[in-house]
Parts: sequence; C-alpha cells; structure tokens
Amino acid sequence: MLQAGPDESRVVDDTGAIITGLPRRLYTTHYTTPGVILEVKDPQSRAILEEALSTGRLQVLDPAPEYVEKAKTIAGQAGVLPRLSRTDIEVLALALQLALESGRGKTYLATDDLRLQEAAEKAGLKVIPIRYRRRGRRRS
Repeated sequence: MLQAGPDESRVVDDTGAIITGLPRRLYTTHYTTPGVILEVKDPQSRAILEEALSTGRLQVLDPAPEYVEKAKTIAGQAGVLPRLSRTDIEVLALALQLALESGRGKTYLATDDLRLQEAAEKAGLKVIPIRYRRRGRRRS
C-alpha cells in the first residue's frame, strides 16, 4: 500500500524535476522511481536528491507491474511510446498507481519532457511543467 494520505497532494518527479530542485520548492510529498535516482549524476543534483531523501520529502517507489503495462498502453495510445525511455514509463506508471490507489488527493507528474506530458495528459493526470509546457498536439 502507498504511504500518502487520502487528501494529500502527491507529486511524481522525473529526473528533470529533481535536478531543478522541485522537491525543495513544493512543500508536499514527492515520489520517484529507482530509475530516476540512477539518472541523477552530477554533484549538485545529487546533493539536492540526498537532501530530499534525508528529509523524507522524496520517497522512492517501484511501480507495480500492472501499472507499467497500463503506462505502456496509454503511451502507445498517445503515440509517444517509442520515444519514451524505460524510466519515463516507470515514472508515468508510478503516477498512475498513486492516482488510482491513493484516494481523493491530487496526483501530479512533474516533468519537462513534452512526450511524457502528452502521455500523462492522455491518462488524465495533472502535469507540473518545470519550464516547458506542451501546447496542443505535437507533430512528429
């Protein structure tokens, strides 16, 4: 079972959200996947990550396999599956899982990845763009 309270807002962060320090700026519970943790490499970003982990503001969870499959299906329907990484799919899956299993609170996906934004919006998830917001349908 997931740890967020029923009325608590939750933010699922991709790598870009952590690198820009989003867990420092938004005072809510943040979640991410082990794949994102592996992508954070430079010393400054690692320091941000370690701070968020040590304060409990960021929690690392593996999405359940059924949500990974749902994320792949939704990304395919959005036409972006071939362009998403495994980590992107896991982040989308975790956001879906939190949204569907955690009750009434809001779940957001924080990313600048326009394709991930498109898949999240297709899934009915709310998106927090870090700097860039998808505008209308992207052309391939």
